[in-house]
Amino acid sequence: MRLETDRLLIRKDTVEDIDAVVALWSDPDVMRYMWGPRDPERVRKAVIDSAQGEDEDIAIWSVEEKGSGEFVGDCGFIRKEIAGRDEIELVYLVVRKHWGRGIATEAASAVRDYAFRDLDLDRFVAMVHPENAASCRVAEKIGMAYDGIVERPKAAMRLYVATRRSRR
Repeated sequence: MRLETDRLLIRKDTVEDIDAVVALWSDPDVMRYMWGPRDPERVRKAVIDSAQGEDEDIAIWSVEEKGSGEFVGDCGFIRKEIAGRDEIELVYLVVRKHWGRGIATEAASAVRDYAFRDLDLDRFVAMVHPENAASCRVAEKIGMAYDGIVERPKAAMRLYVATRRSRR
């Protein structure tokens, strides 16, 4: 899997990404609305497993800036049960120093198009903490529709839905 936008390359993780991905998922500011930093060793193992494994259609991929080759975030999908329904959830995270540059929107738009064009998904969702206004804006900018509040173990979350029908 490899997607390109004007500024970004979205691709499978490599072992060279380990430190940057660990730093991203361990950053308290980045993870503020996602229940806090992740355990660095678990993130490290996940990146190694991803880098060494087969390409997967449903995965979270590294996002790099094409001009510099710098790692700027993660974007992709995870499988999750939400309100008793099996869903594909869109996830996007951006390295703090790159916030406010439209990277999440650009990456999420490319991944959205990939989902409908190449994965032939009919639907995917995003769960966003109600206080995370920037993430809500990303979901809305890429055409996701607000679908209400879903109760999660740690907090109620805003549910956004993208459907193939809404893309026509």
